[in-house]
Amino acid sequence: MRKLLTADFRRIMRKRSFWIALALALAATVFGTVDGIESAPQKGLKFTSSIMSVTGTVDLLFGLVVLLSVFGDEFRSMTLISVIGRGVSRWKFILAKFLDSLFLLGQMYLLYGLGVMLMRRVLGVSLTPAETRAIVSSIVTALYSTLAVVTLSAVFFYLTGSAPFGVFMFLTLDIILPVVIVFAKMLPQVERFHPDRWYIFGFASRAAADFTYGSTAAGVLILALGIVLYIGSALALTWAVFRNKELDF
Repeated sequence: MRKLLTADFRRIMRKRSFWIALALALAATVFGTVDGIESAPQKGLKFTSSIMSVTGTVDLLFGLVVLLSVFGDEFRSMTLISVIGRGVSRWKFILAKFLDSLFLLGQMYLLYGLGVMLMRRVLGVSLTPAETRAIVSSIVTALYSTLAVVTLSAVFFYLTGSAPFGVFMFLTLDIILPVVIVFAKMLPQVERFHPDRWYIFGFASRAAADFTYGSTAAGVLILALGIVLYIGSALALTWAVFRNKELDF
């Protein structure tokens, strides 16, 4: 499986879309942060809030690129048939694709975070420890939520082999469903159950708040619960869907 991971990782790193997405994310962050920062009464607070607000766009961009690079290309070209035909088990194939997503998103968010800190230096913005923790925690929890949405969307790639349908499910999980939850909360019968707290982004925001205020153990516990509920269940469902699926060798 190590060879499969290495080959896949190198293939994706040579894609222009990977680097274009990273450049666009940094460009959007620069434009969203520089605007109005000179006139802000508290530059550190303005910088922190700008970074945290731009992160939603970054999540969408990074998630789509990784989803299409790791899963879309594979199912469109059907190279998985060659890989499985050579004796790689389906579970190893699923796990390799998940680890690819984790490594790629981790690298993208790491480079993005370094770009943010470099931008802070260039702008001459001083951050308090709480503001620094808020930025770092927003990036860490963004990695978690994007990975969870990508992993859940991948189930539909394994189920249908259709890249458009997989992308549609990604957009549904990332954009449409959170909006539906907001409107559903207007109903008293739904609001009392606080569905937003139990969705992927609810776990991420609660963990980010805990990390920001120094409750590291609580934040880790919330993320661990979210990983079990979303990423673990998605991988289990993928295995159940894909293990008996007929492939046209």
